[in-house]
Amino acid sequence: MVVLKTIVLLFAIQILSYITCEKMPSVIIIGAGPAGIAAATRLFKNNITNIKVLEAENRIGGRIYSLKFGDAFVDLGAEWYHGGEDNPIYHVIKELDLIEVQDTIRTYYHSSGKDINKDLVAELRNIFFSIYYASNIKTDKDVSIGQYVKEKYLKAIDERYRNASEKLEFAKEFLDVLKKDVELFQGAFSWNEPSAESDYIETSPSILYHWKNRGYKAVLDVLLQKYPDPEKELPIEILLNKEVKQIFWNNEVSVKCTDGSEYKADHIILTVPLGVLKDRYAQLFNPELPQEKQNAINELGISAVQKIFFHFPKQWWPNNNFHSIDFFWTEEDRVRFLKEKKDKSWLLGFTGLYPTPYNPNVLQTWFCGENVPKIELLPDEEIINGLMLMLNRFVGKYFENITTPDSLLRFNWYEQSHFRGTYSYQTVKSRQRNISGQIALSKPMQAENGKMALLFAGEATNPTHYRTVHGAMETGFREADRIINFIKNK
Repeated sequence: MVVLKTIVLLFAIQILSYITCEKMPSVIIIGAGPAGIAAATRLFKNNITNIKVLEAENRIGGRIYSLKFGDAFVDLGAEWYHGGEDNPIYHVIKELDLIEVQDTIRTYYHSSGKDINKDLVAELRNIFFSIYYASNIKTDKDVSIGQYVKEKYLKAIDERYRNASEKLEFAKEFLDVLKKDVELFQGAFSWNEPSAESDYIETSPSILYHWKNRGYKAVLDVLLQKYPDPEKELPIEILLNKEVKQIFWNNEVSVKCTDGSEYKADHIILTVPLGVLKDRYAQLFNPELPQEKQNAINELGISAVQKIFFHFPKQWWPNNNFHSIDFFWTEEDRVRFLKEKKDKSWLLGFTGLYPTPYNPNVLQTWFCGENVPKIELLPDEEIINGLMLMLNRFVGKYFENITTPDSLLRFNWYEQSHFRGTYSYQTVKSRQRNISGQIALSKPMQAENGKMALLFAGEATNPTHYRTVHGAMETGFREADRIINFIKNK
């Protein structure tokens, strides 16, 4: 009798388990960056709680990477919020007083120590960026952003300064500074890689917000409801150090990790960076992806920029009215420098130094261009020596007692196998397709049994807000909603 009762009880448990599984679809989210966290929280709030987030790194955040350095948190990855009021969580973060407007004033210094006409610089930047932001008006799919803005800019300054030879010469040489700005905005090793025509939509091009002293990780805390009250954090299962080796998406949906673990689910949302897909798509998927997706992965672009924070033992720049130290090289000085210091060519990609909010002894810099992979591999000491060389050359006569940094902080986004780049862009080749690479990449994959098995999120799958955190979050919400609607309509 006892045996019979036990058998009946076990049978009942199995039936209950079966019914529960039927009612509660399971979802695996690969990647705990902003797209993955956004997807997980949207699902959880819609009563789909059987979720596992698999993260290859030993932390959450993806390309959001906030660390304490000096007196505050700094962002080694995404730094500024520029999603405007249309962002899904803008009003929440504004109400919580997490952001404030970033100073974007620039101060340039000459490679030969000459004073620079600030009014002329402001004029040139206005000319250039009016051209840059109007580039989408073009319909020629075969022109890079570099080709387009260079041609238009040179024509504009020739018309404006043809009777002022000194201004015209300066304006031509200033194009190298503006080229760096484009490569930073686009995240490209060359401004001739991104397309002039693109689907990107600017939200607030003149307004950037920083995260005070909390870092961009604050947005993840808000999504997970960890902030402002840690007691209300959503109990979402996030597994760290889980690098996915293979994804099986036809009928039996599952993933294998490099540590030997395996996980099954009804749906998978993949949020890894485009750089990882470029490296691994041929081995990652079983069955392989359709040709349209492979084309999108191959033809969309992703490169890298390098951001470095320097901590100084003593602040040698003024507390008030200090905006930046931006480096301007003349062509003559650039050529001479390359002859004299061939091993220091990477310093030509040094954009400048900028204050870090709430961090009085920390300055940050950005490197861009083709030397970024090389710079990532340089030892800290060589980078600090290069910084001091630049400071003494450009601003030695303007600032007294310039001190050497006692430490620096950086992350090598291009070298790291879990990222392989910073943010994506549309190339000339990707624009020549009838459908944008982002749209092709975002299409979900359906298994033979009709189940929506594999879904794609991440900034590179956003048709209009790629290369941004708010764009990544939008795609996480999008794919979560796709699963929610699929389940409702079954």
